[in-house]
Amino acid sequence: MDQFTIENSDGNVQLLPAINDDYGGVVVEMKEHMESDVYLKLLKTSMSHWTLQGKKGVWIKLPTRLANLVETTLKEGFWYHHAEPDYLMLVKWIPKTTSTIPLNASHCVGVGAIVLNDKREMLVVQEKNGRLGGTGVWKIPTGILEVGEDVCEGAIREVKEETGIDTEFVEVLAFRQLHKVHFGKSDLFFVCMMRPLSFDIQIQELEIEAAQVSSLWFLPFAYIILSISVFDYLEFLGSGGTTRGWWNDRRIWLYKRTSSYLFALLDTILGSDLSFVISSKVTENDLCERYEKEIMEFGGSSPLLTMVTTVSMVNLVCFLGFVTKLVSIDTGTLRAYYETMIVHMVICVSFVVLNVPLYLALFVRRDKGKIPSFVTVRSVSLSLFICTLFYFM
Repeated sequence: MDQFTIENSDGNVQLLPAINDDYGGVVVEMKEHMESDVYLKLLKTSMSHWTLQGKKGVWIKLPTRLANLVETTLKEGFWYHHAEPDYLMLVKWIPKTTSTIPLNASHCVGVGAIVLNDKREMLVVQEKNGRLGGTGVWKIPTGILEVGEDVCEGAIREVKEETGIDTEFVEVLAFRQLHKVHFGKSDLFFVCMMRPLSFDIQIQELEIEAAQVSSLWFLPFAYIILSISVFDYLEFLGSGGTTRGWWNDRRIWLYKRTSSYLFALLDTILGSDLSFVISSKVTENDLCERYEKEIMEFGGSSPLLTMVTTVSMVNLVCFLGFVTKLVSIDTGTLRAYYETMIVHMVICVSFVVLNVPLYLALFVRRDKGKIPSFVTVRSVSLSLFICTLFYFM
């Protein structure tokens, strides 16, 4: 490192050790111990010299053992740029113009690894720490790149560290960018496709709770159901409908499949002559008001309604029974339920949400559109009988 000196009437004056950078500035790297008063004199003299030379940015790198010089440097107009475990970097812009000193590293880079074997089974892990720690949620191996590490190398390392599986990098599937994540910094995350080279799972005890190979059979079905529902919802809104109207349309779709279709199947199998009650076609004012408010209309005593309410009550009883169990079971049992019955729970909760208007018509509503009391008694009795029967089987 070059050490600059200047001449004055008193002889040579020593400056701070510095080298020129490629952008018209200087970089000072302090190594030897120095008292604050001596350092201040050298700093002032050096800044005057660099100003006369037309230097722009001045970088001062202070190792942690010279932390006593930080306050002195700050008082001379320097500001913090970045810090590492063994040093602190301070900087100052000399010209009376807008500073062009680059900001500190603005992004943190992470990787996630999708490891698929020949059976299209995916390697997943449960974390002990972080937002998902202790939740029992399965996820792909993820982590942060180390200094000087490529994306492909980081993905291979993270899978090896967390699961003990050796892998081969195939390709980058996707990446995304988020802002204000790590102490105000941005985040880049790369999802990589990996091919396993070994199959003996050895989890990292410090960070990983569990690891396993999981089947992806449910993903195509989940994708199809979700995409169809989203497309249908957007199409419904584009036709002038509302969100509540779309929910009611989904409910009618469900009711048809648990009533009229089943009713027609039984009629065909039994060869019976089942008839329907002709309902009144006279429009009433309160009926029009409920229709305009998109409130579902029941108010009949059809056998189809009994089927719908019974099936809905069975689902509600099962849901309430499961919620009751959640209060009393331990964490291990709860995790086992989550791992083996997550799909069942999602379906059950979805049906309860879809049937909210029906439950209101059974127990809350008092208008003419509510479900008749004898239908309520009949469906509740049938649902309790069915659930009790299955409970003791």
